[in-house]
This record gives sequence, structure tokens and C-alpha cells, in this order.
Amino acid sequence: MCISHQPGKSLYTTVRELVKNSLDSAESISKLPVVEITIEEIKKSKFNSMIGLIDCGRVVAELYDDYETEKVHEVCLITLLLS
Repeated sequence: MCISHQPGKSLYTTVRELVKNSLDSAESISKLPVVEITIEEIKKSKFNSMIGLIDCGRVVAELYDDYETEKVHEVCLITLLLS
């Protein structure tokens, strides 16, 4: 299945392929297919919760601070330059 960079065309192609695969499968076992399609626009947060992704954000901002003070960084740079 080829997905283009156009969201509308991508959605169309995806739905078309799914329906086509359903029809082909039903035909191979000689049964009438029951195909039900629901397309619903959802927000990113709802999608993330549906797939089990929990966005906690940065709980403790200090964990992401630079661990070196400016003075320590300066000393390290001087040491590298002198070696």
C-alpha cells in the first residue's frame, strides 16, 4: 500500500485498501461481506489515550537542567585547550 504525503488522499487510499481486502477475503470463502466504516476526527490526546500512551510531561524540571555550572564548564574548556 502506497501512502502519499497528502492527508486526504492517504485516508482515501487506506479506506479503499481495507474495503478491497475485506471484499477479496469474503469472495475467497464465498460469503457476503459485512463492511462497516466509521471515520471520526479525534484530538491527539484522545488518540494517545486510545493507544495507551500517557503524556506526563516533564514532572521534575530540575532533572533536565544542565548539570554543569558555568564556572565548571569554563574550567573544562580551558583544560581541553591546554591539553
